[in-house]
Amino acid sequence: MLTGTIGHDALAAQLDAVPNGAAVEVNFLLDRAALEQAAARSPLVEFFWGVPDVELVGIVHAGGARAGWQVGSAAEARRM
Repeated sequence: MLTGTIGHDALAAQLDAVPNGAAVEVNFLLDRAALEQAAARSPLVEFFWGVPDVELVGIVHAGGARAGWQVGSAAEARRM
């Protein structure tokens, strides 16, 4: 698990260190440039809490990754 809260360039350096084909997750408090970088270079971008945002999911899909959204309870998962 990498953090995207460190900014675009630092995230790119961390992703450069990941071996090709290795599974990696990127976690961040929304920085759009970091989101685009993560989506282009990892197979899954997972968001935590909040209401799923169609625009953010679109950015992830445009980068070629899958989007996941964690929720806080079974009831919240059923609503989503």
